[in-house]
Amino acid sequence: MRVFTITLAILTALVAGIYVGANPSTPVIGVLKDVVAPDKAEISSDQARDLIRNEYIREVPEQTLTDGEIGGMVRALKDPYSHYFDAKQRKIFEESLSGQYSGVGMGVREDKQKRGLRVTDVYGGSPAKGAGIRPGDLITEVNGKSLAGVNSKIAVAKITGPEGTFVTLTVRAALDDEGAKLGPSRKERMRRKKIDVPVTTGHMVKRNGRKTGVVQLAQFVDTAGAAVTKEVEKLEKKGADSYVLDLRGNGGGSIDQAVAVASIFLSKGMVVATDGRGRLRRQYDVVKGGLRTADPLVVLVDGGSASASEIVTGALKYHDRALVVGARTFGKGVFQEVTEFKDGGALSLTVGRYELPGKHYVTRRGIQPDLKALDRRKTRADEALDAALAALAAFKK
Repeated sequence: MRVFTITLAILTALVAGIYVGANPSTPVIGVLKDVVAPDKAEISSDQARDLIRNEYIREVPEQTLTDGEIGGMVRALKDPYSHYFDAKQRKIFEESLSGQYSGVGMGVREDKQKRGLRVTDVYGGSPAKGAGIRPGDLITEVNGKSLAGVNSKIAVAKITGPEGTFVTLTVRAALDDEGAKLGPSRKERMRRKKIDVPVTTGHMVKRNGRKTGVVQLAQFVDTAGAAVTKEVEKLEKKGADSYVLDLRGNGGGSIDQAVAVASIFLSKGMVVATDGRGRLRRQYDVVKGGLRTADPLVVLVDGGSASASEIVTGALKYHDRALVVGARTFGKGVFQEVTEFKDGGALSLTVGRYELPGKHYVTRRGIQPDLKALDRRKTRADEALDAALAALAAFKK
């Protein structure tokens, strides 16, 4: 509301200035003329800031002006991936990367039609699980406020909050496998709790004489590489002779962790390269000593697999190391750098793009699977995983 009020005040002054300029006979009293009808003067951002600070009807905290100014510049970029975090939002952002936060326990991504947040995963024992929220569902409101067009990081910040407090989400269930058809809105009131994001899970599947280790990675947090390594080593000790790396619903994270995960399955070569207008091209190669297995591999992906997930998928696909099964990935081929400010805020700015081996790019294209497969919502089976296991069973030992 405060930002809206500031905007309205500036707009009123500009309208008045246009009217007076077009009607020079209109009386303008005292200082007002200098504000609304300056002679051949352009009002800079510093002048506007001074006017609000000194003349606005209510005192505005300096930090509010700073947050609003930077946030306005970033919004003007019309880049869905660039964002300014105030001190509170920055804390939530950092907690999400650490794998711990207080919320309702679900993975989300921005809906491509900007209607809200698309649920990609729901964690066991979480408030979201208890409320019957499922992957594919759309979150359209938080506490009655629409999420349409809201940056996904801000939307997530609205859902998270102190442990023990309540949040009400408006949910529309997905009625088909791709989430194109949605059911009616319903409201779910949940008590927030401390969530430990399950970075990885692993289990063994025996099929047609082959023992396949299935490793699911939820997101590329700071411990992703070590967590996947641990799961692979555990499954290897149990006799795994092939693997499925499940990246469905994984919206990405750290590029360094993407390199670490790719290095578990690759012995050498380029994983990804980055470049941008203000930086030189940088190539990230496989980490020496990271290789844990050369056994047959399938990478399982869907429309929620983005960014770091696409880096790993592309590196394994274009080095002919893995078969990609599932649906076309999200298509986020750009990366952000986070600059921290002394006041506690931070700017996450898109500064470059990814290049995958073989000069492949994924922005808006995504990565096409070698074998298309989609899990059907109305069945208890996981059809996409079944397709991955069947593909591995066809490999010769």
